[in-house]
Amino acid sequence: YDIAIDTQFLLKSAAWTAFCGAKRRIVSKSAREFAHLAGNEIIEKLSYAYNTHATKRYLKFSEYLGLESSEIIAKLPTSSEKTIEKINELTKDLNKTKPIIGIAPATTWTTKHWNKDNWKELIKKLENDYNIVLTGTKKDLELIEYISNDKHLNIAGQTNLLELAEFFRRCDLVISLDSGSTHLAWACEKPKIVSILSPHLTVAVDHILVAAQLFQTHGATGVELLGGDAHLAAQTELAAVGKSGRCINVYCRTVYIFGKIINGSIIS
Repeated sequence: YDIAIDTQFLLKSAAWTAFCGAKRRIVSKSAREFAHLAGNEIIEKLSYAYNTHATKRYLKFSEYLGLESSEIIAKLPTSSEKTIEKINELTKDLNKTKPIIGIAPATTWTTKHWNKDNWKELIKKLENDYNIVLTGTKKDLELIEYISNDKHLNIAGQTNLLELAEFFRRCDLVISLDSGSTHLAWACEKPKIVSILSPHLTVAVDHILVAAQLFQTHGATGVELLGGDAHLAAQTELAAVGKSGRCINVYCRTVYIFGKIINGSIIS
C-alpha cells in the first residue's frame, strides 16, 4: 500500500495500520487506545457534533490529501434483470392491495437487539393491515421464527446485498436496528425507516407505531428512536418539523432534525 487511513481509531485497527507496509499512515488526533502511534501523519481531531454526518467527518482525510469533496453523491447501482426476477419470485405471494413492511430484527451485535417479545407484539399489531416480510441472515432464523410465529414471508439468508436493496426499494416502511440493513434501506431512498438505536433503553411498541405516523404528517423519511421516555403521541408539538429534513431523532423527550433541536419538551 502507498497510503493507509485509519478511521476506526482503535488498537486493533492501529495494529493493521502499523504493519500494512504503507509509506503514509494517516490517523486523526481523535484516535483512542493510543492508535495515533501507528501513524506517521496525524490530522486534526474530527467533529463528533450531533449535526455532523459521519461521511463529512471522514472526508476530512480526503481534504487532507488535497481531494475535492464538496459534493457528496452516493448512489446504489440499479438492479439487474436477474435481481429483479429473483425478488419478484420471492415476493410473488404478497397481497398486492396492502403496503409492505420490511422488518430487519437482528444485527451481528446482540447488544443492539430489541427485546424479541416487543418484536412479536409489534408484528401482531401490524399483520392484519400490512404485508410483513422479515430479512436477515441464516443465523437470524430462530429469532425470526419466534417473533413471526412462522406466519410471514421470511427471506433471511436468501438474498445478497444487491437483492436485499431491490427488496427494500419495494417496501413502504422498514423497521430495523442500528445495523447495516438500516443504512442499506436508507441508501435505497425509497422506503420510510423507523430505526431503534438504543434497545437497552425503553422503546415501547406504541412508540414505533406513532413514529410511523410522522411520515404522513410531517414528511420525514426516517425516524430514529434513541430510547428513554420520548413518546411521540403529541403530534402538534412536532408541527415545526414540516418537510425540512429526511430524518427525525427522538431522544429523551427532545426532537432533533439533523442536530437542530426542534422542540425540547415533547409531552406524552
